Amino acid sequence: MRTAMLVLAAVLAGSANAMNVFEYKKAVEQNRASEVEILLVGMGRALVLSNAIMERDSGSALYCQPRDVALTARQYREILDDEIRKFPGVRPDIPLEFLLVGGLKRTFPCR
Repeated sequence: MRTAMLVLAAVLAGSANAMNVFEYKKAVEQNRASEVEILLVGMGRALVLSNAIMERDSGSALYCQPRDVALTARQYREILDDEIRKFPGVRPDIPLEFLLVGGLKRTFPCR
């Protein structure tokens, strides 16, 4: 479990220059969809890898996305937008990764 948490922390720390909620909303308003989608796909891939390492090392995962389901940029964006709608009072400086992880956990819960 310790290894898995270190991997997840490294992924989140490695994206220190990623967008926060404020920057995301601003990018969407300015129609910078390609920038947002590239970022979300990168985040998504990093989370898939971290999740797989966590599952391998500890036997448990953050979320349980079916192995035959590959998410697109649009799907990551829908998951993220749903999270932002669910938490309208979310602080604007919160990194998107935290909301995306929460959305993936709700979309693909482990049973």
